[in-house]
Amino acid sequence: MGRCRGEGALFQPSGVAALPGGDFLVTAWGDHRVFRYAVNGARSLPVGNGMGTCSAAPAGVPAVEQTTFAPRSAAVLGDGSLLVGEQGCHRLVQITSTGQLQSFAGTGTPGYSGDDGQAIMAALHAGAVQDGPSFGFALSPEDPPDELFVADTLNHVIREIALFTGRIETIAGTGQPGFNDGPLETATFDRPTHVFSGEDHSLWIVDAGNHAIRYIDPLFTRVTTVIGTGTAGFNGDNLSPTETQLTEPTAVWVTPDQRVFVADAGNNRIRLFQDR
Repeated sequence: MGRCRGEGALFQPSGVAALPGGDFLVTAWGDHRVFRYAVNGARSLPVGNGMGTCSAAPAGVPAVEQTTFAPRSAAVLGDGSLLVGEQGCHRLVQITSTGQLQSFAGTGTPGYSGDDGQAIMAALHAGAVQDGPSFGFALSPEDPPDELFVADTLNHVIREIALFTGRIETIAGTGQPGFNDGPLETATFDRPTHVFSGEDHSLWIVDAGNHAIRYIDPLFTRVTTVIGTGTAGFNGDNLSPTETQLTEPTAVWVTPDQRVFVADAGNNRIRLFQDR
């Protein structure tokens, strides 16, 4: 696919995050940059020089001049700094209020290690860039947020980072691909690519390899399949959620009144589910 090079163009945008005051961030996954849009439409560039490579962050070099590789998601933390999930480098990076880039989670080398230790020393596996966007994350709903949840895609687990201590742990999944509901420690996923944290502290997980949306209750006791049959396809609308086929979904968004929007990418549709 050719890249659109018109003024203000984006190449393969993969995420949007609202900021206080009405501004918002866009992760341009294919451009290897994160853009900021103001309420008046003005665009600025807080992160990335567009090179699409991995490197250690040189001290004193602004984030806008540093390389990023396939940024998947972005959010603003309680202290006003930005957090970016860098899929191509299997890590999360933080952009400070002074515009400096520093590592936040992940060593930059794919792997699965580090539970119960500092997130910056843990190995994550974000998934191959050629397979499309993955490695989404979500902040918990407190203001400021307490926790960060990461879809550790090719480890087939959901990991949690405590924002005040920096510690990381696996909260759901066994590390092996599968499609089993049940208690968090025995439930299995297949290439989870995105996660959404509800206002009631529930978690909604895009389980792309199983073509399904999975749900973790607010008390974090069980994983339940709430949308999808586990088989890719399109069998129409107006079915119950668990009878509705999806194909390689990429994102989920849930409103306070429990309307669930799903980016059903393989079927080239946005789907709306109003009853779980």
